[in-house]
Amino acid sequence: MSGEPQSKRAKFSDKKGKWKNHFKNANQKPRIEIGSKGFLATCNFREKDCQRETFNILNQYADQLYCLTDDKNTQHKAEEVKETDDISTELQEEIDAINSSNKKKSNRFQNVDTEIANLVFIQTTLPNPLELGTYIVNDVVNTKTSISRYLLRLVPVEIVCKATLEDIKMAAGKLFDVHFLNCPPKTFSIIINRRYNNSIQREDIIQELAGMVAFKNVHHKVDLKNAQCSVVLEILKGICCLSVLPNYLTLRKYNISELILKNPKVKSNEAEKVHSAVSNTKSVDEKKI
Repeated sequence: MSGEPQSKRAKFSDKKGKWKNHFKNANQKPRIEIGSKGFLATCNFREKDCQRETFNILNQYADQLYCLTDDKNTQHKAEEVKETDDISTELQEEIDAINSSNKKKSNRFQNVDTEIANLVFIQTTLPNPLELGTYIVNDVVNTKTSISRYLLRLVPVEIVCKATLEDIKMAAGKLFDVHFLNCPPKTFSIIINRRYNNSIQREDIIQELAGMVAFKNVHHKVDLKNAQCSVVLEILKGICCLSVLPNYLTLRKYNISELILKNPKVKSNEAEKVHSAVSNTKSVDEKKI
């Protein structure tokens, strides 16, 4: 029988449990936050490799895309430094500029937990992930060069919202003002992928979103084979990753591994639903008129 008092043993056990929970929480990855944006990456059972590869690709292309802006800012600062006579001030300003640039690069991408196998989400502080995502896709198409081994699809996410019909409509309304309001008529499609969520009906989402697009401009038309842009919803349990992506269908649904192939063929089974939703919306508008 141990000579240690029962109270001390219990106290030690409690401390051990607290430290165990502390390290467990410290190693836990942050989850996707509502209102965030970033990139959704898919892979086949090599999530860590896919995560590392996606980080490298995003950083590489971000450096290429934004280097012109960074160079202009650096040149402008250099000109300002030349106007000063203090050498120590010049050196300090150069060091501060380098540290600031490195800090921005290190913070612009962050891996967060999707709680779903073979699915990686890279959160970003970039103001427009769609700009970088389409830049990567178009470069792969133009160069016909494979840039990934583990990464399959790279889908820019413009906004993350709750996976409820009302929240999706609210988030879509903001995006549709940018992509469909006060712009020339364009063709569109609606693509919905659901993972571990059966509470929200696909038909309801299509009906509502198609009606919202038609409300922005009745001249927008549905084209499920060669749409100029696609409203893409990736529903992951209780959240929804929403984007309006240009040439999503003709570009193999942004499948990096297939973009180097010629003559992509696209199939979809949502045509009748979207066509029906748009026609119903137009008929209601005609009755009002």
